[in-house]
Amino acid sequence: PWPRSMNNLERGWCAKAQQGQGKGQVIMDLKRFILRGQVLSLYREALRTVRVAPAHLRDELRSQVRGEFVANESQADQVQIRYLLSEGKRKVKELDEMLCGVR
Repeated sequence: PWPRSMNNLERGWCAKAQQGQGKGQVIMDLKRFILRGQVLSLYREALRTVRVAPAHLRDELRSQVRGEFVANESQADQVQIRYLLSEGKRKVKELDEMLCGVR
């Protein structure tokens, strides 16, 4: 049930990981695995936040959220990914605070 872009996001992460010994096997180090989980968690949180928006804004907000993640799906630098995570969390928090008054 994930959007097609999430599959692309996951493929981007795996493409940056080292290739395993087996045929088509991908090995991801622990730090990258944890960061991937945090990114997916942030994506889900952002989409849950968008769900409470007024109907006329939902599609546009969902599109913006998805666009941000797709734009950065090829990011391989772990320091940059951590920065993007912190910025994303800040933006989701701001969006949630803005939408509290609209509900």
